[in-house]
Amino acid sequence: MTVLGMDLDRFNVSIKDRKAILVIALVNTLVFFTIWVMELQFGFRPTERVGWFFYGNDAHSYLDPIESLISNGTYAMPSGPTAFRMPGFLPFYGPFYALFGKTIGLHIFSIINLFFTIGTGVLIYKLAKRHVWFIGALLLAVGFALFPRLTSYGYLGASETIAAFSLTAAVYYIVKWFDQPKSITAFKVSIFLTMLLMLKPIAILLFIILGIIVLIRSVTTKAGLKSLMVVCFYFFIVPSVCISAWTARNYIAFDKFIPLTPTLSSKGADQAFRSFCRRTGLQFQSWQGSDARVWFLHERHKMYDADYANSNPFPDYLFTSKFNYDTLVDLRNDWHHQMIEKNEFESKRLDAQIESRFWNYSKSFIDEHPFHFLVTIRLVFLKDFILIRDSFSPFKQNTLFFKALRAHYFLTYYAIVLAFILGLGSLYFKRNRSAYFIVFTAVIFVLLHVAMGRIENRYLMPATPLFVLGLALFIDSISNRFQLKTKG
Repeated sequence: MTVLGMDLDRFNVSIKDRKAILVIALVNTLVFFTIWVMELQFGFRPTERVGWFFYGNDAHSYLDPIESLISNGTYAMPSGPTAFRMPGFLPFYGPFYALFGKTIGLHIFSIINLFFTIGTGVLIYKLAKRHVWFIGALLLAVGFALFPRLTSYGYLGASETIAAFSLTAAVYYIVKWFDQPKSITAFKVSIFLTMLLMLKPIAILLFIILGIIVLIRSVTTKAGLKSLMVVCFYFFIVPSVCISAWTARNYIAFDKFIPLTPTLSSKGADQAFRSFCRRTGLQFQSWQGSDARVWFLHERHKMYDADYANSNPFPDYLFTSKFNYDTLVDLRNDWHHQMIEKNEFESKRLDAQIESRFWNYSKSFIDEHPFHFLVTIRLVFLKDFILIRDSFSPFKQNTLFFKALRAHYFLTYYAIVLAFILGLGSLYFKRNRSAYFIVFTAVIFVLLHVAMGRIENRYLMPATPLFVLGLALFIDSISNRFQLKTKG
């Protein structure tokens, strides 16, 4: 039996395991299509539809360049060639767009995302079985399938579903490699981490860290130099080829060295504002009351809040000798002027001026408040990254059913977070390589986003399968401790 390219027979899958995989597939399929149909009928997101498919969460920036590449031979957005998104969706959408066109291609792509969702559930089951009994592992995988938010990204054209599978698969094969360090297993890890990297460029840091762990493990097993070189080759060959090809394409297109994405080097007032927020701990993506973006909005914007705009929502530690509340009000007024300026030359001049001021304010904050920059802001980011106030349910109706559904979105999310906290605590009671690595990878994934200021809660979704495994680790540790006390 093959699931997403994994030859399950090769790993001696029992009849019981086959039944478990079937149950996982059925539950995930049921949840996937139920939420999809409900969104089409009652959700607020299907504003731009292609048949049943509808765009969400930056889907255009992932899918449009692939359509352009196949139709016109240029990886581009309507505005021109782009390097903003790496072509991680190309093998999963490109062939079907080329063969069947946009409408059928997008629907096939959505179904492929369902297969990845099922694959993630199977991997949760297989990893959990290393720590708990059969029914516990199955319940964990089925319980995770009832978390509708991650599932819904599959029919939105967003990257989280495939990214979640890629990260979980990489962890699964690294754990297998720890048990039996074969070169082909390192190659599989490389493939799945590269899949993650092509969708989430921040994963390059995770790739490097996990690569170091693989090398250390190879050395500690006293592998010969030849074996070590073979492992390194298999582990690094896939990302090296993909990144090299992408970098070469970018150099040809833009005459610039862009190995991943130009996001961090992008210019303009808006990018400088985002960097200012990331350096000072201000929110700019939640679009809620405490969001700096909302405070800076022009009064013509539909999200404009006059009371909030006239308040001072900023923490006292934010200000420096270079700027204060009045300075930010003045900057906001200039930015509003730039937003409505019709003269192109004047608009660009104002944009550059605003960009410079944001960068200067950011630098002054780092120089004058290093403790807040290094410690306080990271703690704020960690809180904002994990502790959500929005259920992210796509249903806003106030009937009892939809209120209960929003509560379900909340409860399943926080159940997963609680499972991760229990997983962290489990390491105190029982320590083994598999548990350490699952928890370590999840922690590193979170901390990388916190360090980079990339804290939109959606970015946490790829790690949620590892989070939920924390419950299996906790049960295993408690069971082990109870057995030791009984024997004692």
